[in-house]
Amino acid sequence: MADLSVPPDVAARILRDPPGYTATVAAAPSFAGQQAAAQALRAPRMPQVDEHPDVEEAPNPRKWSALDKVLQGAFAGASYFDAADTANFLRKSSDHFEENPLLGSRPSAAKLYAATTLGQALHGAISDRLPSGWPRTAWQIATLLAEGSVIASNHGFKPADNFWGGLMGDRGHRR
Repeated sequence: MADLSVPPDVAARILRDPPGYTATVAAAPSFAGQQAAAQALRAPRMPQVDEHPDVEEAPNPRKWSALDKVLQGAFAGASYFDAADTANFLRKSSDHFEENPLLGSRPSAAKLYAATTLGQALHGAISDRLPSGWPRTAWQIATLLAEGSVIASNHGFKPADNFWGGLMGDRGHRR
């Protein structure tokens, strides 16, 4: 009979290369280098792909930063504050009106909140579609400043007194 013995260093090398050899060599009961094969099977665990130091995660151009989330939350808060303010003004006095032509001059509170919720969904979708960094940040800051200007106008600040100057026109909610 032929001698089937393999030196231990060769058996270990065979076991470390293609994984298909591992089961064949380790399962052979009369293999002379079985002790080396068993020891090679106890080799340190190979790193997974996500643990490998040379593999970097691909950057996500639409990932939201902490600033993006804060600005989106601030815009949502300002929008709902504006809706609550407008609903309160409309409820208290007939001298107040809504300037948004899509809502009409005296919309119900439910209509105001529904429009605000729809606006939030649209604003969030646009923000999400913009790449992270300055495009999204600029969009969120501009819309937050515009909403702030509307809130200031609700409380009697004339356009010349607020941040926007004459850009927003006369947007007071009083007749």
